[in-house]
Amino acid sequence: MLYYGDEIAMPGGPDPDNRRDCPGGWLGDPRNAFEAAGRTAEEQKLFSHLQRLPQWRAASDALRHGRMVDLLADDQAYAFARVTATSQIVVAFNHARQPATLTIPVGGAGIVDGVTLQDGYGTAPAATARGGAIEVQMAPGSVAIYR
Repeated sequence: MLYYGDEIAMPGGPDPDNRRDCPGGWLGDPRNAFEAAGRTAEEQKLFSHLQRLPQWRAASDALRHGRMVDLLADDQAYAFARVTATSQIVVAFNHARQPATLTIPVGGAGIVDGVTLQDGYGTAPAATARGGAIEVQMAPGSVAIYR
């Protein structure tokens, strides 16, 4: 789920500063981040990156219709699978400010030993299931979508 402003990394803090007005869309606004020309280079980079998420969902039966299987949850990492009879997708998040090696149990998602999963979203290296788990190397603050 993306909350408004996430697509341009709009800042905010604790309530009442949890979200500011999105820049643009109203007469007299100094810039319009609803259009590419009104975004900073960094905002545009994130916007373009996030545009890939709905494309992934549209192309994946597992992401649209699969049952949800929680695989890993701790203070800085979370991983889940979406599973259908014919496909599995594993999504992993590293919220830490440093790189992390996540050991994600995947047996509950129907992924058997020897299967190699490729990150088609980010830059995480491939992971091969061994002993009912995959070991994933993740950059700080990153996400990987494995198929």
